[in-house]
Amino acid sequence: MKLWIRAHGYEKAKASVLEGQERLVAIIIDDAFAPAEIHLANQPESRRLIKEYAEQLIALIKPQMVSCVDEFLGYKVVGYSIDPNPRNGSVLCLCQFENQVSERFG
Repeated sequence: MKLWIRAHGYEKAKASVLEGQERLVAIIIDDAFAPAEIHLANQPESRRLIKEYAEQLIALIKPQMVSCVDEFLGYKVVGYSIDPNPRNGSVLCLCQFENQVSERFG
């Protein structure tokens, strides 16, 4: 989340971590976008521009983000998806791990 805040500059973001079964963890960053960006993302004429901006930010921080998740949880990330949704102000990160997460948290 700190990587997102540093890259984006909007400091009100907060993260939730949801542990799935087996080898999956979801990280949801809420309030990832400023109210003005959410407003623009909900306007047909500017929706694509805001989405592209968010995707460019993700591309910049994705390697560091995956490395931080690896380090924090102690498991190697073998697959991930990071999807910014400026229309509702969130970013969804799904991480799949080499080993079962439940072995660590169960």
